[in-house]
Amino acid sequence: MARSCLLAWGFVTLCALPACPADDDKLAAQLQPVVRVLKEAIKDLDPRPDVKTVNKGQGLELAIRTQVYKIHHVAKSGQISPDTHDEVGPSHDGFVLKVHLQKRGEVNQAVTPCTIHKPYWTMDLDVTPLADSRGQLYWALSYGARTDEKLLQAMRQALRGLSK
Repeated sequence: MARSCLLAWGFVTLCALPACPADDDKLAAQLQPVVRVLKEAIKDLDPRPDVKTVNKGQGLELAIRTQVYKIHHVAKSGQISPDTHDEVGPSHDGFVLKVHLQKRGEVNQAVTPCTIHKPYWTMDLDVTPLADSRGQLYWALSYGARTDEKLLQAMRQALRGLSK
């Protein structure tokens, strides 16, 4: 994760890791192992993160200790917009994990793995091919400066371990 991404990253907002899927989104079967390993990685976390399914069951989002920030959009040219938009991100000790199921080999805009340093938080991007599957996970882990590093490592390892 030492590389920096030069491209802006626009991730489709996903919702996350339910004990059972949301009423309107049945969780894709390929995401069931993701739920299992993430539950293990966050088992000692208190309070429990908010978890949702999104994108018709093709995605998950886990979030804890978040807040709304006013963000100035930065174009690829480096130009900073004078207008702001609201964006939910992790507080100084929170995190937001977004996981999206894709077809294996799908190419994304950002080179992965990489780390993007946003004004108020850091975001790791990566792709994990799913073992015994034609799918891959495209995931983003956003975290604050004081988020527990052991927790972040456990989530990263859990997701990367799904390739074995």
